Amino acid sequence: MLETNAPSIIERLRTEAMQCGVLVTLIDLFKFDNQGLSGVPRGLMELTDFEDVRNELAQGSHIETLVAFSRSSVVEWSKEATEALTKLSQHGTLRNQIIDRGGVDSMVDNLAKPDHALFAVNALLTLMKYNDAKERILNTKVELYLLQMVEKRIFDGTIHQEGIDILAQIFKNGDFRSMMLYPRHLPSLDSDSGSWNFHVTDGSKRLSMKYVLEKVIHRSVKSPTNDNQNVPDSGCPRNVVGILRKMLENTQLDAARCSAVIYLRIIVDYEDALSCMCGTGIVEALVRCLTKEVVDTQAVSNVLQRIAASHETLLAEIAQADEILVDMLSSHFPAEVWRMTTVLKSLSAYGKSLPASEI
Repeated sequence: MLETNAPSIIERLRTEAMQCGVLVTLIDLFKFDNQGLSGVPRGLMELTDFEDVRNELAQGSHIETLVAFSRSSVVEWSKEATEALTKLSQHGTLRNQIIDRGGVDSMVDNLAKPDHALFAVNALLTLMKYNDAKERILNTKVELYLLQMVEKRIFDGTIHQEGIDILAQIFKNGDFRSMMLYPRHLPSLDSDSGSWNFHVTDGSKRLSMKYVLEKVIHRSVKSPTNDNQNVPDSGCPRNVVGILRKMLENTQLDAARCSAVIYLRIIVDYEDALSCMCGTGIVEALVRCLTKEVVDTQAVSNVLQRIAASHETLLAEIAQADEILVDMLSSHFPAEVWRMTTVLKSLSAYGKSLPASEI
């Protein structure tokens, strides 16, 4: 008897709970949560197992409320609302509402906010599995936001997973990778400041102090030995390769070089990315990084080794950087000789004449 009556009791209780506004109450918990501990995403996900709850969510203003929370400047509210919208999107009816009421656009806009960008792009990666959501995402300027995230080194951060792992997922996605290599909307390089302009709005008023200080340094301090550094040149492509090249050439921020090398370790796993790198000057910029002690020699060596093993044209470009390699091998500083010896040893298996024979 208990087994027969249990489902109807549960259904009745659920109906009564919805009539009492349980969905409104659950969503309103965001207002009182400044630590991301409300449990709203999990609660909504469990309730949407039931068709009547999904119908109620689709018909009321609940999705609009969640979208509004996802746009909030309060990181915890935005993060939990974005997570809730992402989980609800697995249901087609709710996903249509999320798209129509600006949920996808909100996630794309949040890519411009340093404190929101990682969880927003993580949500977009999930939504790319659905054709309707994917179509909406690809009809935005999402590639400019992603390129901006690379240039601002947002992937150095972490949420529940490392930002670098999220970048790896982005490049694993063929659509995102293609858009970053061949962007439909092109960023521009400012001739005065030497910084990129992505033509997107940064909705965040709360940039991290680290980010603000770095931008001030980048724009106000000029290297006496690299006066042409800030002048845009035709050989610098306006895509992720060009952005990484400029990061490698950055004379003010050693951290920018280190980040660029880490990002390249992911990108060089893809043949289309390697082809995009040909003739752009990024190989020379990468080799030149070996002269900087702050850069991880082994990381640079790993990238060069991957390039040498996979692409003949880029291998030739490594060999063409012989002046840099010879200078380091001829150095009176043991550390420079050690770094270059390490790199040459890793490249020795690829049959290209490198400067070791000239010493």
